[in-house]
This record gives sequence, structure tokens and C-alpha cells, in this order.
Amino acid sequence: MEASLKLLVLIAAAAGIVKIGGGLLYGSKALFIDGLTSMANLVALLGIIYYHAVSRTPADSDHHFGHGRLAYGGVALTLLAYSFVAGLAVSELLNTEPYRVMPLAPVYASIGLGLYLGVIWLSHRASWEFESYAFFTLSEVLESLTVIGASAAGSYYSYLIDYAGGVAVTIYLFAELYSSFRGFVAEISDITPPQRIFEEIRSMVLEEGLRVRELRLRMVTRDQCMGEATVTPGESMSVEEAIRAARRVEEKASRIRCRLAVRVCLFRDQE
Repeated sequence: MEASLKLLVLIAAAAGIVKIGGGLLYGSKALFIDGLTSMANLVALLGIIYYHAVSRTPADSDHHFGHGRLAYGGVALTLLAYSFVAGLAVSELLNTEPYRVMPLAPVYASIGLGLYLGVIWLSHRASWEFESYAFFTLSEVLESLTVIGASAAGSYYSYLIDYAGGVAVTIYLFAELYSSFRGFVAEISDITPPQRIFEEIRSMVLEEGLRVRELRLRMVTRDQCMGEATVTPGESMSVEEAIRAARRVEEKASRIRCRLAVRVCLFRDQE
């Protein structure tokens, strides 16, 4: 793991520890629950790093088309981690006995916020695609802002404000879980790629003097697609020329991260 990713993991871990420690030491349920979500975020980060590396390994006897779909292991691990934390948060909120929030609680929440801003900055500077994680981590910033206000008001006015902040963070956690689950199911359901990919491949076929009879594509990862195209030769094109043109289309498609199998149909009258 390169140095920037190691630093990213260390800062993310520090943010979670600071929040959980501050919540336990200074009596803020909101800050404690926020800390739990930060630890789930850390697990998600580790899962993304690991499964991203595994997904880049070459094809083998068990995975003829490569290991690209193993990248979704990071998403699955994220859902598991956040689901576990959601259960812990509900358990914490079920204890409704009065408690006291100390003035240092919002200070620790602010420190955690500062650390997460560093996480987002490093995510954007990482050597591979971490923009999605950086965007996902923005939710931690929103939670931190909520907790800072709730714990500060809870320490000066009533613990019920802090408790309400914990409830708000937990509700947001369940909403995030629901949204992530829907997105995960959609991505693994062989959804078709954006229309622009279809148009690019059709243009490649036409450039080679072929005609498209059928084109079927599916996304195998967030940035890779796979499919098959049936084409017919252009007028006065020989079989050998059509086959060579089909191979060139496959090569061009690979440049836009699409593994395409092109079949040549010689029966023009069936188009």
C-alpha cells in the first residue's frame, strides 16, 4: 500500500477513535454514535483498498474473464459494517436514562471533523479512483456538524438535544444503508451501460465498413462493460476483410474498457 493510502487509513482510524473516546469520556450519545459510523467508514475504506487490489489481478482458471467483479466485495463489506453499527446505535438509544453532556464533547466532535476533512483531501489525491469514497465520506462531515451542534446544546441546555442528535445520525445511517443497498443491487443486476457507450461502439463498427445487426452490453463493474455484437459486412467486402474489421472493432472497444465479442453474419438479406 502506498504511503498516501496508509496515511489515509491512519487519519480515518484516528477520527473514529477521537469521536468514540470523546463520546464515552464526555457523555455524548450523539458523538459516540457518530464515532461508530466513523469506524464503519474505516472498515469500508479497508474493504475498498483490498478488493480494489484483488479485482485487478489477471484472469485465471477460475475466473476466465478476470476478477473485476470482486470490486463489489468492498461494497458488500461496507453494507455489513454499517448494518452492524446501525444495530449498536439503536441499542445505545434504547437506553433513555438521563445523562450529562460535558462541554468538551463538541471539542472532540470538532477534532473529528477536522480529521475527516483531511481524509477527503487525501482521497482526492490518491493514485487511483477514490473520488467516490471521498464523496461518500462527505456524509461523515454532515454528521459531525450535526453532532457538534447537538452536543454543544446538550451540554449547555439539556441532554435531550444531544439525544436528538444521536437519533438524527441514526436515522440518516438507515437512510444511507437503504440507498447504498438499492445502488448495490442495481449495479450487480447486469444493468446496461450509458447510451453513449452504445453510440461509440456503433460508430466504431460503421468506421470499419460494417453494419450492426445486434448489440448487447452489460456493466460488469462501475467502469467496465462486456457484451457481444453481431455485424454484417459492407457492400463488396470479403469475408476475410469483414473478420479483420471485426477484430479491429474489438480492439477499439477495449480502449473504452469494454470487452466486446464481435461476430460476423454473412447473410445480408436477413438484416
